[in-house]
Amino acid sequence: MVVSIYTRKSFSFQRVHRLETDAHWVVGKGDRPPLGSYSLWWRNTPSLNNQKVGYLGDFSVDSQTKFSALLKHGCLELKKHGCALAIAPIDGNTWQRYRVVTETDNSPAFFLESPYQNFNPQIFTEAGFDVVASYHSRRVSDLKTTDRRSPKIAARLSRLGVTIRPLDIANLKQELERLYPVVHQSFQCHFLYSQISKKEFVKQYLQLEKYIIPELILIAEHQNKIVGFMLAIPDILHFKGKKNKTIIFKTLGISPERKYSGLGILLLDTIRQKSLKMGFQAAIYALIQSGSLCDNMTRHHGEIFRRYALFGKML
Repeated sequence: MVVSIYTRKSFSFQRVHRLETDAHWVVGKGDRPPLGSYSLWWRNTPSLNNQKVGYLGDFSVDSQTKFSALLKHGCLELKKHGCALAIAPIDGNTWQRYRVVTETDNSPAFFLESPYQNFNPQIFTEAGFDVVASYHSRRVSDLKTTDRRSPKIAARLSRLGVTIRPLDIANLKQELERLYPVVHQSFQCHFLYSQISKKEFVKQYLQLEKYIIPELILIAEHQNKIVGFMLAIPDILHFKGKKNKTIIFKTLGISPERKYSGLGILLLDTIRQKSLKMGFQAAIYALIQSGSLCDNMTRHHGEIFRRYALFGKML
């Protein structure tokens, strides 16, 4: 099997540079058209159970058979670099595209949903991979339902001095810079979490500015410090005037200090009520990891309509 690397002038190299890959491979046999391409990461990946982890992602392939060949080749390469565990599919870190759809009701993708949609999960299991993390998205068709715990939580946090306000869209960059510490604090317990720089975090979320409704992004503060936030955004891919308006609950971050327990429930409930008053008819709780805080908060809300997974293989 002949393996080559894209040149510096090629489009694919530019994409690879953005993802900060450790290697990018185009795999082919002799003079035949390439089987496809993919990227590897192993230098700055988090360890798992004291084992060195390598990532496979950034896949470009047009058949399941060819995809199996890329997986096999990638695992051999990661093993050469001392990795004990391969994780796929993931484009470098969990701030980029990762996960593969394992179950679906075949409804169209929603805004900001970015797993690998067209890979058969059976390909991973046939290649010796097992599920290492599971995720799902829920659809809630009744926004009138409220959480009976919210009033008591609101009263307790109010006595503590916690205040809740909408995002200041006029100063979005400064708001994002202030959000960055609580993002890191609340996300660091997430599976395979890797910290990105404040600059990169701000850059990613500034791209959403034109889609933001400030009243649907709530920020909780205590003693002049942000201690929690929730980002909800309209599903612009299926926004049909006043009909079929869906709000996506995308990102929740809460300070891990015990005194702020219940804040996530309160933010979720408050935005749900606000979105109802603004004419939204449904909500999507997006890309929730099974067993997480968000899963515990939302497991009795709506119905799961899509499941996703990350796969791992011992090398």
